[in-house]
Amino acid sequence: MAKSGARRGIFKPGFDGPRDETLGLPGRGQSVPDEGAIDALEARLHRAMLTLTTLSGDGPSAVRSGWPDHVIELADRIEREKDGDKPKRKFRPTGADVDDLLGALALLEGLRTEIYQLVRYKALDDFYLEDGASWTDLGDQFGRSDNWARETYRRAMLQAAKRTGIVFSAPEGYAVVAICTMVEGTLFTHLSISADPRQALYDMKARNPTDIVDSFAVWTNDRATAKVVLDQVKAHHLAQRKHGGWHYLNPFDAEFTILEKAEALGASVRQQYLAGEPLEAPVRQVVVDPVEEMLIAMEVEA
Repeated sequence: MAKSGARRGIFKPGFDGPRDETLGLPGRGQSVPDEGAIDALEARLHRAMLTLTTLSGDGPSAVRSGWPDHVIELADRIEREKDGDKPKRKFRPTGADVDDLLGALALLEGLRTEIYQLVRYKALDDFYLEDGASWTDLGDQFGRSDNWARETYRRAMLQAAKRTGIVFSAPEGYAVVAICTMVEGTLFTHLSISADPRQALYDMKARNPTDIVDSFAVWTNDRATAKVVLDQVKAHHLAQRKHGGWHYLNPFDAEFTILEKAEALGASVRQQYLAGEPLEAPVRQVVVDPVEEMLIAMEVEA
């Protein structure tokens, strides 16, 4: 049998192998995502939030009559336009929106309730308000700043992008763990690292007489990265340190600082909400000033 001197390819002439052409998204593992892919992902999540709001009867386009009491505040926010008129736009979910609802919301799995609500409020305000969502207004709903709202929303979109494979996600080995408890009206947060955050939470519950009000983990590449992040976070909040790993710190500030330090190192991170007692966002106002906390405690005792 004669041997050919030409090297043959494994594909037919003119075919270079399979390509990922779904919605124009870049291939998995690509570290720099295409701008159109992020926009498409955000639009998908926004339609999911609008669909959820409509089907559950929590908005002006609700499919059922009558609003529950707990959504009156949300309706007021939607109707708060400069001219005082009610929103004129109506959202009607399609069959494709309903079919994609659970899959789209699953991309936000692992995020705390407040972040989920932030994405929901952003979607509603962008759709119903003439000027779109305001970061200042969104931050106010959580008792936080406009920078917190902007950065927290960006990180939620980034985590969703990692789940879809648009953005590269490095293997995870170690996490920075924060466990928050409340003693006499004061929030204390314990900071540590662990390869098993849930076990760390169980161990804390076993030796801590007070209830855990919030707990989360920020996963990083490895133990060395987690340790560097932890050290930098402790140094940043040195003034709030009580003893050991405990700090006079609320979970919002702890989470924001951990993510900020991790991103500064260029580490690939993922947020995981572990346990706690999440409240509706407009009601949850975390007090930071210890003096104000003491005064509130005195008022309650009186």
